[in-house]
Amino acid sequence: ANYTYAAGECLETYVSKQENRFSDKESIIVYLHGGERKKIMVDDFHLADDIASKAAITTIAVAMTGSGNSTSNRFNGMPWDRDCNQKWLEQDHIDFVAELLENIKNKYNKKNLYVIGKSNGGTLASVIAGTHPGLIQKVVGMAGGYDMKEWCRYGHNKYSGSYLTDTHVSKNIKGTKFFLQVGDKDKTTASIHVAKTFHNRLQKLGVPSELKIYPGYDHNIEYETDVKDDAASFLNK
Repeated sequence: ANYTYAAGECLETYVSKQENRFSDKESIIVYLHGGERKKIMVDDFHLADDIASKAAITTIAVAMTGSGNSTSNRFNGMPWDRDCNQKWLEQDHIDFVAELLENIKNKYNKKNLYVIGKSNGGTLASVIAGTHPGLIQKVVGMAGGYDMKEWCRYGHNKYSGSYLTDTHVSKNIKGTKFFLQVGDKDKTTASIHVAKTFHNRLQKLGVPSELKIYPGYDHNIEYETDVKDDAASFLNK
């Protein structure tokens, strides 16, 4: 395992096997998993390898605080849960992940940072694009990248105005392009509605955004071949 440091935390990271092959590229991909992951899975490592191979770009999978072998001294556990009482949307955690992403970008001396986020990871990347304009050049939201305020209306009624959401910060996004991917059978978070809402808002703001709905797929779309192929194509445009 590799480790990356940010704000006093030590996070477990997995670097795709193709790292040396793509070392001359100007871009790097970071994969952020979704919530409720007590430990980073071998599937995440395989996913990083698949994406790297398809996109021909070094890909790094990160075990967020409280998962895998990553520490969680600052946040006292894993700041992810299903309801809207979520510490991961507070400014402190958002700044922490932004620092992590910037450290990875600088460590590998890359011009472009692309973030693929699954579920909560996609939404987190979307929020960071607004709170830290210019840090991320492209965001792929795999069943993520949602309008969180809308999400909270759909059975998640513990939304607090103290949490930052895509709604609050999307107007600040500069230099980031989005690709939102969602399955039409995804009932986890009213995904199609909230993805469409966020996509429409981005377009109204003049932020480049694409939305693709995949027939027959549920929330776990990240392992589908065409989903990974489409993500790679978007990143290589």
